[in-house]
Amino acid sequence: MLESWRSRRRHRLHDEVELSPCADSAHDSASSQSSPNSSEATPAPPPQQPLFAACALVAVAVAKTLLTKVALRSIKAPVAFSIVSCLVTNVGIGCILVARPSTFKLLQRGMLRDFGIVCVTIAIDLGCTNVAISLISLALQQCIRGASPAATIVIEALVRRVCQRPAVVAVVLLGCVGPILTGFGSVDDDAAADGAQDAASATAAATADVPTTATLTPSSIGSGALVGRQTAGTLFMVASVLGQGVKNVFAHRLVTEQKETLGLPSFIFWAEWVSAALLLPWAALDGDLATLWDDATRASLPAADWAIFWLSAALGGARVFAQYYFLQQTSAASLAVSNIAIQALTSALSIVFFHTPPTPLLLSGVALTITTTSAYAWLKLHPPTTLGPQVVR
Repeated sequence: MLESWRSRRRHRLHDEVELSPCADSAHDSASSQSSPNSSEATPAPPPQQPLFAACALVAVAVAKTLLTKVALRSIKAPVAFSIVSCLVTNVGIGCILVARPSTFKLLQRGMLRDFGIVCVTIAIDLGCTNVAISLISLALQQCIRGASPAATIVIEALVRRVCQRPAVVAVVLLGCVGPILTGFGSVDDDAAADGAQDAASATAAATADVPTTATLTPSSIGSGALVGRQTAGTLFMVASVLGQGVKNVFAHRLVTEQKETLGLPSFIFWAEWVSAALLLPWAALDGDLATLWDDATRASLPAADWAIFWLSAALGGARVFAQYYFLQQTSAASLAVSNIAIQALTSALSIVFFHTPPTPLLLSGVALTITTTSAYAWLKLHPPTTLGPQVVR
């Protein structure tokens, strides 16, 4: 009797043990469906967000460049404009730091050397770019800007002793031909506009049978002072590309190594202040500060010109935010592709808006630059499985 009771009890316990995993499994399944931390319960980001981020970045970057050209036509103070752009950018960065105080970090002694190099090169890049924009056509400026990967590769090989594979080097060297073709076929936007205006005046005078003197036409642009103007603008843009190459190498290393101790918002905040301070003596010696002051106190300057000036400066900060938002939604590889769209759209719109004569050499140079930039981005997005950048010992 007792043995029979014990036997039935053992069978009942055995059945409970066998059934318990099913109960636990059902409980886990219900928990996973109701848990807010589950991957199924977490909604995926809307697919429209990356597209919106890309459109916002391209729109802000293109508008910034085009409006800078317009602003510097009326207020001819490109270096002083660079200082204003730094200050306006820091207003936006300051809002982020106030909203998130934990992101504000002070500079450490160990990072001062690299940080100083980055700030000097930012000042060179920003100042020389705006001077070049005021002197040469945006199509030529964008093509020279497309040679920045070449400068980065050379400086990276000299500083970090990192060599890229031959295909990347070949594409970058071929890309340097684009700015040369564009330079031979390019005309300054302001000179082209003046030439078109003079040609229209000459046509109107001829229709009215009024004798006129020789006028400047788009086909006659490119000699004398205009050649010197384009040469100076090209040299400033080359200096900007070299400065950007040094900045890319040292800024990447600084942000990567000091990611926890400094952070991106604080890095931009301190870099903009120091860069503005470095640009101040240049603007004073060059007369840009006096020019900006004269324009500010001159009542004849239209309010629309000042609106464009400040809007263009504000877009410099907006571009930083748009790029940061873009990287949050996509990746650095997508940023490289977006830069191609920015370059192509800026070149095309500048030819239309600023009446740049679309000569065959200019169009060939722009097409070659965009093609090589696309090839460079493709090579960087598809590295080989066994080979890659090698450190030279």
